[in-house]
Amino acid sequence: MNDSNSSLYLRALAAFGLWLGFYALALGIIAAMVALTWMQFAIGRVHPYLIFISATIVFFIVAAIIPRPDRFVAPGLLLSPDDHPELFNEIKTISRATNQPMPLDVYLIHEANAWVAERGRLWNARRMLALGYPLLIQLTQNEMRAVLAHEFGHYAAGDTWLTPWIYHTRQALARTLDNLSGNVLDFVFAGYARLFLRVTNAISRQQELDADTLAARLAGGESLVAGLKKIATLAPGHDHFWHTEVVPLLDSGYLPPLATGFGAFCANPFIQKIVKDALADELRQTEAVDIDTHPPLSERIRNVHAFVSSGPRNRPDPASAWLGKPPDLERRLLDAAFPAAGVETLRDIAWTEALDRVYLPGYNRTAREHAEDVAGLHLADLPMWVIDPFPLLEKLDEYVDPDLSRPDLLSQLGAMFGPMITAVLAAHGAEIVCDPGEPVYVRAPFGKLRSFWVFGDLETGELKPEQWKELVDAYGVADADLGELCRALPDDPTDADGDGVDLSDGKKDL
Repeated sequence: MNDSNSSLYLRALAAFGLWLGFYALALGIIAAMVALTWMQFAIGRVHPYLIFISATIVFFIVAAIIPRPDRFVAPGLLLSPDDHPELFNEIKTISRATNQPMPLDVYLIHEANAWVAERGRLWNARRMLALGYPLLIQLTQNEMRAVLAHEFGHYAAGDTWLTPWIYHTRQALARTLDNLSGNVLDFVFAGYARLFLRVTNAISRQQELDADTLAARLAGGESLVAGLKKIATLAPGHDHFWHTEVVPLLDSGYLPPLATGFGAFCANPFIQKIVKDALADELRQTEAVDIDTHPPLSERIRNVHAFVSSGPRNRPDPASAWLGKPPDLERRLLDAAFPAAGVETLRDIAWTEALDRVYLPGYNRTAREHAEDVAGLHLADLPMWVIDPFPLLEKLDEYVDPDLSRPDLLSQLGAMFGPMITAVLAAHGAEIVCDPGEPVYVRAPFGKLRSFWVFGDLETGELKPEQWKELVDAYGVADADLGELCRALPDDPTDADGDGVDLSDGKKDL
């Protein structure tokens, strides 16, 4: 028996043992409850309360352990070889190199992830491969080949038929714990669940390491490591991009070019610094905990260290070239991901149009709504509000929580005044910049005025009081009544009708 078969055998044996142990525990308790009830009738001393408790326990355990049928929901946009021949040729190359059959279904998903699975019966399973659009946008071709090889490594190791077995047992355990919550037997299943998670998550982490090893051998360690580092920050980065940059435009009835926007987002120096710090934090983690299904990034890199100098060099060719340029790909992708959201009604918008069509009309509307609240205030006094915010809090007690810590309080004030400052300065001729990945700012003689962060920047000294005073003086709004300035802002343009798809409540800079 070779190492691969031996590893698969041991994993399957461990999973089967844990599965058998769970059902043996559940059926043993059911048998004990039935025996307790039978004994009461046998000796002629029936206790209705005990019978009720036994019957309840049996009912809830049986209800939990009965397998549930899985209803398949397509995870994304189903791709075809005719529309994406280059992508399918790459998949076919990895399929041959790993001696694995091609997946019958290849999906493009909008998350920054990739995975493989099998659905259907064990003897007639249908293989699936899901590839994240953000990965194809940001990874090089060699890095994406390493991702494909990693996923086919899961096929080769038998992980795709072992994982559902573990998953369904976890689900049954979770239902049992939920049904028996507060019951005297709760602690028995809770203890078994902890053991089950500890062992199966350790199996999952080893599966990832083995798949990495195969990927490093086939695609090269340099490309795999580079891809792993990117993916470690791409997932949270894409979530932030989606909720702060894309969703506000979708909610307003517009669909921006996702690939262009995410590329600009990742290239923004503001985001690159965050990514660099986040990657350093990831690399500092060296020990996995029981709940981790994946090993720490540092361990995964050490695992393939021997392959870093072997294999093809990582080249900058983008993996997105494999997709070609089929019409309306991004619109069809979102329609597949959110079929009930009415994506077909969205109008195209360029990122350079987002400020004038969506954000500024929104800031104007917000400022007009709060005009009465800020009547009598003057922007020239804002540095004084940072030093002593309490007179301001008395006026705005309906909107601001005075019990917040000082940093949170200044952040909340920035969120409230940010739309007003941006809208008022824009109406008086200031240049507003709204780039993907960066907070909205006003171009100023001293650099950038981050209008939503004015309170915090004055607190830290990044913005000087004299710089603020010079700026608002230059636009003639320093001593004007802020309420009047807000009331005078223009109405929304007719094309900003707000008929969009409701996917989230995200809003840029708020």
